[in-house]
Amino acid sequence: MEVNQKIADFSLQTDEDQTVSLSDYKGKPVVLFFYPRADTPGCTIEACGFRDAFKKLQAAGAVVLGISRDTPKAQAKFKAKYDLPYTLLADVDEKVCNQFGVLKEKNMYGKKYMGTARTTFVIDADGIIQHIIKKVDNQVDKLTTLINNMLDATKMVSGRLEYTYSNFIFDDLIKETVTDLQITTRKKITMELSANNCTVRADKEKVEQAITNLLNNANKFSPHAENIVVRTFIKDHQLYCDIQDFGIGISDENKEKIFQQFYRINNNNKNTFPGIGLGLYISSEIIKREGGKMWVTSKEGEGSTFSFSLPCLPADETDEEKSV
Repeated sequence: MEVNQKIADFSLQTDEDQTVSLSDYKGKPVVLFFYPRADTPGCTIEACGFRDAFKKLQAAGAVVLGISRDTPKAQAKFKAKYDLPYTLLADVDEKVCNQFGVLKEKNMYGKKYMGTARTTFVIDADGIIQHIIKKVDNQVDKLTTLINNMLDATKMVSGRLEYTYSNFIFDDLIKETVTDLQITTRKKITMELSANNCTVRADKEKVEQAITNLLNNANKFSPHAENIVVRTFIKDHQLYCDIQDFGIGISDENKEKIFQQFYRINNNNKNTFPGIGLGLYISSEIIKREGGKMWVTSKEGEGSTFSFSLPCLPADETDEEKSV
């Protein structure tokens, strides 16, 4: 199995000895995690991690399913013992494990055997794999973000994503966002802010989401760099924001596709960076909806600068909120 692959439907017995199919969950994102054996130490830690994160994943609209080669009875016992709130599936004949390619040769005390490799698949509402995680330690926030991005993209396409408007000083939003992100990266994020208290009327939370996506991309695609630079300035009553990294850069070919849904960048060694290719699409669509535009300038091997513009309002305009 690989990212962007459509999954053939399958059916398995649950911990309640009922038959369910993947197609039963069509229309919802699914977090499908494979684990080797019920009630073993590593699998218990993993299962309880999903248990503790269940409400957060559920709030993001996701269905959580666990699969192992155990019997329905063993799954039921495991579920009851640790109060697991999601469905466990019994793949006794290994059909689904083989379908997803998670059975791998393992070695214990010199003896080789076929075992299940812990793997989590994030599947979108249309049954297409959008992300594969080999290790799920400390990945709950990442999973939640992935699912929220998938839902946002779906709502954008259908025009159902709601916006709540308010007036805010843009440079203040930059300072807040950078302060939050600075603690998560070893890179120094330098701010060169010259927007002069420019007030923007937009959905503050969604603009922050766009900025955060750009900063996270700058961090991810510059693994060996030490700095990220954020600049703001005003020109012809427009606010401009640049986020510059000093990483791998983007080829001319990729520049043409960078803001498309599910497009993922490869570096010049053809290695694909983690992600599902929605962050830039969502960011550009948010900025478009707010009356601005987004673009990129880049040179391979030297880095990229993602830029966007927004209309700048007089700073003394009254703050009013509305939803659309």
